[in-house]
Amino acid sequence: MSKKYKTPWDSKVYFDGGSRGNPGVAAGAAVINYQEETYIAEKFLPHATVNEAEYAGCIVGLEKALELGCEYVRVYGDSKLVVEQVTGFWSVKTPHLIPLYEQVILLKRQFKKCHLEWIPREQNQEADYLVNQCLDDNTGITFVREVALELPVCEPIPSLAKEIQEIIYLGDRARFAHFRSLKSGQDKFSRIKLAALREAVTNEVLELVTQSVTEGEEWVARTLRWYLRGLPIDMAIYKTKVDLEISSKVST
Repeated sequence: MSKKYKTPWDSKVYFDGGSRGNPGVAAGAAVINYQEETYIAEKFLPHATVNEAEYAGCIVGLEKALELGCEYVRVYGDSKLVVEQVTGFWSVKTPHLIPLYEQVILLKRQFKKCHLEWIPREQNQEADYLVNQCLDDNTGITFVREVALELPVCEPIPSLAKEIQEIIYLGDRARFAHFRSLKSGQDKFSRIKLAALREAVTNEVLELVTQSVTEGEEWVARTLRWYLRGLPIDMAIYKTKVDLEISSKVST
């Protein structure tokens, strides 16, 4: 009886992509684990859909793995569409995704073995965080933080005081997951309309929000509510960006 050959997997690639607006500013990124070292790859996209960004994350991850000399690679992503299309279970019907799909296939063929597998989003936190850092670095968040230091901060409301204080304490170390898990429920700010919210903040705060949140009045209102709940204005803006990305992924 012949022995079953065991593939000597030498590396893992975790990829992700995100778009704020869908389509809108976007990024794809990957984390590569190879020879007990961790490497990263990312690509900023000025205007793309979530699915285009997911493909971009897979592409830059495979390109980096080839550059490192990986031969047997396992690739993980939380995009069901990318994984199912690349593995051949789903057909590629969207015209603008076809060139990206073909690029992934060409990259796959350059490895001795390349296996793609879907994983839940909670198992893809590092790549997810990298995507959002890339978006922040390319969309003026640093400038927002510098300006925000000079603006007043509201006292955190009692129901969210612990969570908000933890995020403030973490500062730049606060991750996407911290903001995603921050939920307001129905509170005294939930039903306040935009006109009243504008009256409740300073002109400087309002100007910064309207310049930074360009996705519509609903999202401006959400940002102001988070500011009034106790998040510093830069973090309130980032919280809105997080919610926007979650909303765009759910809708695709």
